[in-house]
Amino acid sequence: MSIGFIDSGIGGLTTLCDCIKAYPHNDYVYIADTLYAPYGSKSKEFLTDRANALIDKLKRLGAKAVVFACNSCSSATAHTHMNGIPVIRVLPHPEEVLKQTKGKALLLATPVTINSKVVKDVSHERLTKAANDCLAMMIEECAPDFFRLKRYIKELLAPYSDYEAVIAGCTHYIYLIGIIKELFPQFKVCHSNGETVEKLKEFSQEKGQGRVDIHITGKGDKEKYYGIIDSLLSV
Repeated sequence: MSIGFIDSGIGGLTTLCDCIKAYPHNDYVYIADTLYAPYGSKSKEFLTDRANALIDKLKRLGAKAVVFACNSCSSATAHTHMNGIPVIRVLPHPEEVLKQTKGKALLLATPVTINSKVVKDVSHERLTKAANDCLAMMIEECAPDFFRLKRYIKELLAPYSDYEAVIAGCTHYIYLIGIIKELFPQFKVCHSNGETVEKLKEFSQEKGQGRVDIHITGKGDKEKYYGIIDSLLSV
């Protein structure tokens, strides 16, 4: 079974790695759509059109299902099927985190995700929603040395130091868990990759070579970017 993955860059690799560990016999086709990064400030209409175009490409490459390994892209559409293919979306679920905690929780995400219906519909006195329009690209630019962002993360999260949980509402942010736990060991850092892995179960297979095929759309230094991707996939 070949599964397609879509993200604006390296963020979705966090989801892909978890899926590879759970279902090592699947074949995976990953598109890093760096040509249009970042997704977090794009319109819903643009992201929907772009997703359709990339799904067409993934279908030509043999994908039988597609994972939107990006909260921004996932938030832009509510469809479970697009272009005749099943779609699995990565979405933050703050209501689940609130059920598991007693203190305050911070949902940190891109503007597209924060302004989406799936997030706007969740309102709770213990939940704070914070949009960040630059962190995903900062993560892209410093990869794979994410600890270069330590000072920025400290200043970003300092106002929430009395909170119990931080919800990573962007797959890029998962790379920062080590930094967050070092700076704020009291935080419970949550994300939705586990739910995505569970949803992919029906598309898994028990035999196969488990190949990973990476495609980059941008025109930058692709050799360097492939090197970064290889290093992240090997962690």
